[in-house]
Amino acid sequence: MEEISLVGGPNPTFMGLLFLGVAALITGLFFMGRDHGADKKAAMLGVTTVQKYMGIAMLLVAFFLFLTDPFKSTAATAWVGSLFGALGFVFIMIGKILADDAEHLLISTILGASALLIGAFAGICFAAPGFALRGLHADFLALFVIASTACLWGALAIRNIKPFGMKGFGFWFVLVGLDAFYMGVRYLFAVMGTGDIV
Repeated sequence: MEEISLVGGPNPTFMGLLFLGVAALITGLFFMGRDHGADKKAAMLGVTTVQKYMGIAMLLVAFFLFLTDPFKSTAATAWVGSLFGALGFVFIMIGKILADDAEHLLISTILGASALLIGAFAGICFAAPGFALRGLHADFLALFVIASTACLWGALAIRNIKPFGMKGFGFWFVLVGLDAFYMGVRYLFAVMGTGDIV
C-alpha cells in the first residue's frame, strides 16, 4: 500500500472523522445510560436524529472520497472510503430501527455483519504490501480495530450473551468517537498546511 498523505489537495476525510466522532460519542453515551435524563423517549429521538444525519454525512464523505481520490492511491481511498461507507450505513440503520421501535435483534445482525466487514478490511489492509505501522496507516488501523470491536460487542450485548453488556457497548462506541475526534482535529490541521502527519 502506498504512503498516505492528507496534505496537498481537497480532502473530506477530516470531516468524515468529525461526523463519525459525533455519531459514535452520542450513541455510546446513550447506550451507557449517561444522557437519558428524565425522559428516555425524548433522548432516543435526539440520538436517532443525530445517527441518521451523521450517517448520511458519512456516506456523502465516502462518495466524494471515491469521486476525487484525494490520496492518489486506489488502495488508500478504498480503505478510508469503505470505513465511512460501512459506518454511515450502520448509523442510519440503527437510527431508523430505534426510531421505529422495530425488532432490536436487527441491530445485532447489522452490527455483527459490520464487525466482520470492518475487521476484514483491517486485515486485508494490514497484510497489503507496503503497509507501514505508522502515521495514517497506524491511526486508521487502530480506528478499524476499535470500530470492529464496538460493533461485535454490540451485536453480542443486544442478544444478551454474557458477559457482554450494553454499558460495554456504549463504552466501545465512546472510544470510537474519541479516536475519531482526535484524528479529525489532527488531520484538519495537517490539511490546513500547519504540518505534515507523522
